[in-house]
Amino acid sequence: MKKYVFFTADIYPVGGIQIYLSGKIKYLEQSGWKVYVFYNGFYKGNCVFPKLNEYTSNKMTYLSFLPRELFDGQVSRALNLMKNKIEYSSNDTVLIESHYDVASLWAELFAHEVNGIHACLCCNELFRGANKHYEEYLDYFKFKYDRYELAGISTESMKKLFSGKYDNISVDDSHVFVAASDDPVQEIENALVNKIDKCDFNICYIGRAKKESFKYITIGVKNFCEKYFEKQCQYIVVGDIDDNDRKWVDFVFGKLTNVTITFTGTLSPVPKKLFSKIDITVAGSGCALMSAFEGVPTVVVDAKDYMSNGLLGYDTKSFLFREENGLCQPIENTIEECLINKKYQDKTFDLERNPSNATYYEKHFDFFENKHKEYYPSNNITHPKKNTFKNMLQLVYLKKVKKYPVL
Repeated sequence: MKKYVFFTADIYPVGGIQIYLSGKIKYLEQSGWKVYVFYNGFYKGNCVFPKLNEYTSNKMTYLSFLPRELFDGQVSRALNLMKNKIEYSSNDTVLIESHYDVASLWAELFAHEVNGIHACLCCNELFRGANKHYEEYLDYFKFKYDRYELAGISTESMKKLFSGKYDNISVDDSHVFVAASDDPVQEIENALVNKIDKCDFNICYIGRAKKESFKYITIGVKNFCEKYFEKQCQYIVVGDIDDNDRKWVDFVFGKLTNVTITFTGTLSPVPKKLFSKIDITVAGSGCALMSAFEGVPTVVVDAKDYMSNGLLGYDTKSFLFREENGLCQPIENTIEECLINKKYQDKTFDLERNPSNATYYEKHFDFFENKHKEYYPSNNITHPKKNTFKNMLQLVYLKKVKKYPVL
């Protein structure tokens, strides 16, 4: 039987991974694959994308830990649990796709267990900092890269992954994949969107509030509104946001009397009418593309330094990282050039739409073409051990005290 297994992040919020995952699962099922999804996180009820509700019981607490942070018995137990979940048979053809560092390490161990082929299609843009483990495992990722079983969302992201140890690595488009997704914009009615009033300037952010860029964008919008205090502005935040982030946004704009703040929460799908009420969007990645193709001037924020790269389709064609010799300026400057100086009024939008999603999904199978099934040494993933006793107690706490199943 043909089985396709994802090792991924939280399936509940609205983000690039979740949108991509929902679309690709539909394609795989239509192509005759039995699909399984193992994810890191806690059970939170229904997913925003209905297709992902089929996998809510596959929450995998173990994916919160590096394999070397658990005892060997726990690692073995986790792998056996997942083998049982997919009802593994030695006659199965098993392809495994992972999306980030810790998930990739578990997926490699799992591939070895089921004689499968594992490709890491890395959806991350940043590879250093808190809760990032790429730097510790650069030899592992180089092993996957050399076997053509590793791809990133851009050549620039691949270079950043290997920086510091493999700076001279040759990266081209053959190690890039497109995380294509269903069109998130639909002709639907939404009461909250219908109530959004038109101010002098409606400025929108689309994406998760937990993204690091959100704070820089919010401060940039505040700086613009503060400078043009005589104009009535509305800051519309579209996406997953918790109470702490809402309070922080209110605090940032606290002294400005010319600003209305609107939190729509997650919109899935996104009502097309929203874009008719926006004067400019500030975003990055797929959310920037979505807004630009809906005809809204869209400021692209660089995924590394969070400065403005200009308007997508005018100053830049990249929605992630700055192009060579590309524009770099404060976010509020680009907003000002667009809304006040009318710099782009007589310019032509130039950005090609992507081919069909199926074209991209078919291309992904190129990363599973290596028929010589070699795996990174398991012992190099599971050892040397670190914090094992502490993490064992945490798992016991989750299971015994919180009554939360480990899988």
